[in-house]
Amino acid sequence: MNDMRKKLQKLVLQNEMNNDFLYDYIIVNEIKHTSNKNGIFINLSNIDDKIIDDMYEYTTKMSVNIQIRDIKPAPIIKKKELQQKIYKLLPTFNSIQKQILEMSKTI
Repeated sequence: MNDMRKKLQKLVLQNEMNNDFLYDYIIVNEIKHTSNKNGIFINLSNIDDKIIDDMYEYTTKMSVNIQIRDIKPAPIIKKKELQQKIYKLLPTFNSIQKQILEMSKTI
């Protein structure tokens, strides 16, 4: 495996990048892969050197762009706050409204 393949493998294994970018690149460029519930898998040794170079450049650029952004973390909601949330009561329907609802299910 050449140096660029090793660098790309290292990026993925050490989670130094957002894997969604690599996934998108693989799908858009129709690179042969297998997939299951754990993700997609490619054989780096079977991919052309030019594609590997392009893939590495793409993923590093996208990762750097994401890291540069000033992303504010989402507010943390505590369990107590969730439990205190009050919801409106559901409306009560008269007999005609109930019939309309039942009839609408059969349309």
